[in-house]
Amino acid sequence: LRQVINQQRMPKELLQSSLRPILVNLAHTKNLNMPLLQGLARLLELLSNWFNVTLGVKLLEHLKKWLEPEKLAQSQKSWKAGEEPKIAAAIIELFHLLPLAASKFLDELVTLTIDLEAALPPGQVYSEINSPYRLPLTKFLNRYATLAVDYFLSRLSEPKYFQRFMYVIRSDAGQPLREELAKSPHKILSYAFPEILPKSDAIPSATATTLPTASPGDENPVSVKLESSKTPSTKSN
Repeated sequence: LRQVINQQRMPKELLQSSLRPILVNLAHTKNLNMPLLQGLARLLELLSNWFNVTLGVKLLEHLKKWLEPEKLAQSQKSWKAGEEPKIAAAIIELFHLLPLAASKFLDELVTLTIDLEAALPPGQVYSEINSPYRLPLTKFLNRYATLAVDYFLSRLSEPKYFQRFMYVIRSDAGQPLREELAKSPHKILSYAFPEILPKSDAIPSATATTLPTASPGDENPVSVKLESSKTPSTKSN
């Protein structure tokens, strides 16, 4: 289905009218629910390159509400008791489906996820140890494995990053990151023992890592942008 869609020139007006109801609902946290987020995930799987990467900015804005429980409680009325972590996890799940430029959200998404895990109440179904956010984050890290490995290796001295990285690479879903680590033993040693083995000039920094590029077949003439509570619009590349 993805190949068929990419080969077709869908009229901009048709795309705009079809996606407007979904994007309008995404403008407000109170409208978020599992069917909406799961539907958006499916759309991103099929039409990722038709969406503007700034959708990630709005998703991060929503996630920050989870760090303010009182405001979150005021913004949502329809969620079932205890559903809040599932909604947040479904939002994080969307990031690995965004266009390739979403790699720029790496630092903010990792830091925010760590804060969200710390905010989970102990003794509940979900907790900092049994986090519903870890698998969605791992999928994002896997997509940018080289960048993610450099990011975490440069923070080995910071426990909150080191611990999360260990959780991720030990998980079943962390195979791509383990493979990336296995490619660069010298890089691991240079970050772990910088006073003994300085980092080589050949080792790319987290900000200098070359990002993957989309293949020509993935390009599409339409981009969809979400702008706060305004009516979403489409634009030509």
